[in-house]
Amino acid sequence: MKTNRPFITAGYVGIILILLGLFLMASFPKHVPYMAKGFQTPIIYFEFVETVKETQQLFGMTKGLLPDDNLVQKMDFANKIDFIYAFVYALFLFLFAQKLVKISGKKIFVVVMVLAILAMVTDWLENIKLITITESLISGSFQNDIDALFVFTWIKWGSLALSFVIISEWFFRGKIVSTIFAFLGWIPIILGVLAFKTPGFYNELFAISIMFMFVSLIFYSFIYKSPQVIDGLKE
Repeated sequence: MKTNRPFITAGYVGIILILLGLFLMASFPKHVPYMAKGFQTPIIYFEFVETVKETQQLFGMTKGLLPDDNLVQKMDFANKIDFIYAFVYALFLFLFAQKLVKISGKKIFVVVMVLAILAMVTDWLENIKLITITESLISGSFQNDIDALFVFTWIKWGSLALSFVIISEWFFRGKIVSTIFAFLGWIPIILGVLAFKTPGFYNELFAISIMFMFVSLIFYSFIYKSPQVIDGLKE
């Protein structure tokens, strides 16, 4: 008898993703000397930072002070772990979308598989830039790295937000609960546009909405049941 939970493999990967995410939350610094108005999470602010001065202030370089070594080490450590985290979330999305293609027969979900890989690669490039920037804090010669970081960061977040928009098409096929899931899939990209236009608090909401969608899809992976299949016949 075949399993009637087609997304279960993705769900197991999702559990690893949640555990790794909790570890990352505990690893990233929670308090920093400076963040621009509206930002509340240091790593979110670091990813979206726009100038050398802001970056140096983030790490405590005010009034001629050197960067906080402990803060730099914590940020670098967590960003190195994030390489693994990026692989796991990309694998979850890839497996989930792959199953959608098989179940629905719609090739549009192949785009999600591609976007998952794109998000992972640009997340890796983002991490490389973040670590490069912390290595260059004292010299201050990293505006070009910040500019590249801006591109990689937005491609990463944008790829994830667009993935959820495409996945929402699957949920529009269902009843009330599924329809709610479908509309939720559009929230990250809307918040992403607001964050792009008005950096600050919307970036925080944007990141939270992406995490919420991951958790929702992981939950769905365990509760969704397709018709039972026994000896080639549906129950």
